[in-house]
Amino acid sequence: MPEPKILIVDDHIGSLQTLICLLEKYHPEYRLYQSTNGRAAIDLIISNAIDLVITDWDMPGFSGIDLVDAVKSEEKTRHIPIIIVTGVMVSPSDIQTALSRGAHDYLQKPVDPVELSARVHSAFMLSCIQAKELEKKNVALVEKALTLTRNYEFIKDLANQLKNLVPLVDEQTVAGESLNKIIRETEQKLHYEIRQQFDIAFQNVHKSFIQNLLGKYPGLETV
Repeated sequence: MPEPKILIVDDHIGSLQTLICLLEKYHPEYRLYQSTNGRAAIDLIISNAIDLVITDWDMPGFSGIDLVDAVKSEEKTRHIPIIIVTGVMVSPSDIQTALSRGAHDYLQKPVDPVELSARVHSAFMLSCIQAKELEKKNVALVEKALTLTRNYEFIKDLANQLKNLVPLVDEQTVAGESLNKIIRETEQKLHYEIRQQFDIAFQNVHKSFIQNLLGKYPGLETV
């Protein structure tokens, strides 16, 4: 099993070192990364395939909540669990805000080693479950794509066979009009309904993919 990677983000060096020492002592199996800046943390998350982020709440310029928003807005990082750490007393509404924005859990400073271990273990368990669920959904999506491809080829072949019959039928007759109507409806099903079925299946697995893509490249058009 790959070595779990944890990124710790805190602008206060003392707090940062405390968390690092606790994790090194009680969880030497983890590979630890550190950052004193929320914006710089984003690059570390992507470049090192981080499995868990532990971030301070109150950081100048780019807070822990800002980091949560940035991580959860990207398709390739949104699955990463984030634990918010705060040194000030927060209200239930503050906690609810953090959780609703995508944070997995929170810790109060000074951090208790047992509580830290429990929250980290819980976060990794959640991440593992989500990864397995996503894998199942992706397998189902591939199976759906294969089924739709087979349907596409069948309908395409049927449409071509019907077109070959057109010269043999007077298009002005009821039979000719019916044949042309069947061809039009078959081609419509070929080009629209099958694609629509795949789009629905894809969105069920990757719900925010199109929205995030258009957000990054607003000039793109969906067809």
